[in-house]
Amino acid sequence: MIDNRLYPAIEDRMDWTARRQQVLSNNIANIDTPGYHSKDVSFSDHLQMLQVSTPNPKHIAPIGMDSRMQQYEVAGNADLKNNSVDLDREMSELTKNGLQYVAMIQFVSQKLKTLRSAINEGGKG
Repeated sequence: MIDNRLYPAIEDRMDWTARRQQVLSNNIANIDTPGYHSKDVSFSDHLQMLQVSTPNPKHIAPIGMDSRMQQYEVAGNADLKNNSVDLDREMSELTKNGLQYVAMIQFVSQKLKTLRSAINEGGKG
């Protein structure tokens, strides 16, 4: 049996990891930009928000940012140019984020493989 609630949750997580990859990459690209402050995207706030209220489907989310995701500035020490990008942190988060995305892809791929096998082998007896 297919759990219809599972795939939208995975899709949300994949959307978040894709958006987060963009934000983290943007931080690295701006490592030498004076006054730039490192940013990140929150997903856990989205889960709490879903439990409290349901967003109005007529509301429009900002371009490139799903209304369920919240972008925020990362607390950190700024350098002499008032830039707070920490390359070690950004690279570490980029790697973790990429692994999460790959894990979601592998999970969906395995579920589809199992479903395909059940369809192809189910009628044989």
